[in-house]
Amino acid sequence: MKRYLIRIELRKPFDEGVFGKLRSAMEAAGFSRDIERIREWFEFEFPTEEYLLEKEEPGEGEPEEVILQLALETATSVHENCVVTVADYGALPWDNYTKPDDVPED
Repeated sequence: MKRYLIRIELRKPFDEGVFGKLRSAMEAAGFSRDIERIREWFEFEFPTEEYLLEKEEPGEGEPEEVILQLALETATSVHENCVVTVADYGALPWDNYTKPDDVPED
């Protein structure tokens, strides 16, 4: 199973309600904002508008390009002016993320 890290930057102008719409659209497309820290068995949440996608086989073509196209189509369905970055999450280290219960509501 491959993991991909997706970051979406919304370019202005936009209203604050767009973040909830984007999260709903991304989740419906299979993207997640929750990550599991195996050594501590806690769920953590990514920073604003970062997502994780796990896929067996992402499809034909370069895997990152397939994931990029899916993320871009999903994000632009909510807000046309955005930037999307996709990276193979394989060995990406991370630390100091907050637990979902600690994240303030939008």
